Amino acid sequence: MMTVFNSCLTRIREELGRYVRKEESLYGSMVYVPDTLIGHLERVASYAVHLASEEGVDPVCAELAGLFHDAGKFHDGQYHKGDTPEEEHSVEILREIGGNKGIEPEIIEEVSHAIRQLY
Repeated sequence: MMTVFNSCLTRIREELGRYVRKEESLYGSMVYVPDTLIGHLERVASYAVHLASEEGVDPVCAELAGLFHDAGKFHDGQYHKGDTPEEEHSVEILREIGGNKGIEPEIIEEVSHAIRQLY
C-alpha cells in the first residue's frame, strides 16, 4: 500500500512542479523557469512530515498540505491579484492534481481545510 502511495506522491510532485514552474514563470514575464516556489513547497513538505511524526499527526496529510499550501501564489501569472485568496487557488490545484492522481476525497478535504487555515 505504501509503495503505491509513494508512486502516486511522486506523480503528484512532478505535476505540481510543472504547474508551479509554469505559473511562476508567467509572473513578471520571466524568461527562465525558476525553482524558487517549488523548492519552498518541497522544503515545507519535508518539515511538515517531520513535525507530523513528532506530533502523531498523519504524515500524508501533512506532506500534501506542505506541498500545496502556496501552490496558488502565482495563479494565472499574477501575484495576490483579485479578491480570491491564494489559499483558495491552492485548494483548487490540490483538488485537480490530487483528484486526478487518486487521492481520496476525504484526504483532499482534510488537507484543503488545513490550507484554508493559513489565510
